[in-house]
Amino acid sequence: MQRKTVSGGGSWMDTYGDMVTLLLTFFVCLYSMSSISETQWGELVKAFNPGAAVEVEEIVIEIPQAAGEAIKEKANAVEEPIKEPITEEEKEEPTQEEKALFADLYKLISSYVNATSSKDVILIEQDPETSTIYLQFDNTLLFEPDKSELIESSITPLNIVGDALKQYESDIGKVVIKGYTADVESSMDAWQLSADRALHILNVFKDEKDFPENKLMFSGFGHLYPLAPNDTEEERAKNRRVEIVITPINIDGSADFDGSYFASKANIENQNGNIENQ
Repeated sequence: MQRKTVSGGGSWMDTYGDMVTLLLTFFVCLYSMSSISETQWGELVKAFNPGAAVEVEEIVIEIPQAAGEAIKEKANAVEEPIKEPITEEEKEEPTQEEKALFADLYKLISSYVNATSSKDVILIEQDPETSTIYLQFDNTLLFEPDKSELIESSITPLNIVGDALKQYESDIGKVVIKGYTADVESSMDAWQLSADRALHILNVFKDEKDFPENKLMFSGFGHLYPLAPNDTEEERAKNRRVEIVITPINIDGSADFDGSYFASKANIENQNGNIENQ
C-alpha cells in the first residue's frame, strides 16, 4: 500500500525555534545580571561552545583607550569644587555693605508701616549688631478667629513685605515665619492652627513672590512664648500674632528659629520695671 505524504506539516518548527531562541536570550540576560561563580560561568561557556577544540575560560571586553579617557574626563567634570566653609567671624559679624543693605530693607518696610494705620498692628525692629529684622503682625490684620486662611486686609502688607524680600533676595540668608496663639479653650488645635497660619504666609512669599523656598522656614508655637498673661481678652489678643525674622546671608540665625524676639523683649522690660518699683 502506498503511503500518502502530507506537505507543509513542518512549518510549526519555525515558530517553535523562534520561541526557544527568545527564551534562551531571556535566560542569558537574567543570568548575566545575577551573581555568577567561576564554575557556573565555565558551564555556561561550554553550553554555547560544546565542541570547541580550544577551551574558553573567560570572555574579556576591552574598552578602547580613547573611550576610557573620555569617561575619565566626564567623571572629573562633574566633581564639585571644594568650598571654603564660612568662618565664625563671617557668620557673626556682617560686613558694612550688608549692614547698609539691610538698613535699606528695614527702611523700606518701616516706611510703609509708618505711613499707614498699620503701625498699630505691625511692629518692626532691627538688631543693630546683626542687622536682623524682626516683624510682628497682629492676628486681626491677617486671620479670622480660629481660622488659618488669610483675609483681605492681609494682602497689602504681605505684598509690601514680599516685594521687599524679593528685592533684597541675594542678601537674605533666612526668613523664618512663626505663628502664636492665646492659651484658651478652642475647637482648633493651637499647635496646628499656629503652624497653618505661618505656612499660609510662607506660601505667599514662595508662590506669589517667587522667593527661594530654601531660604524660607515656618513653625507654630501654639500658646508658648506669650507677650502678656491670658487673663483678659485684651491680653489674649496680644498673644495671637505672627512674627517674621529676616537674617542676613552670613549670619547664623539658628537662635531665631525658636522662641520669640518680642516675647523675650517684653519679659526683659517687665523684669526691669519690677526692679525699678522695688
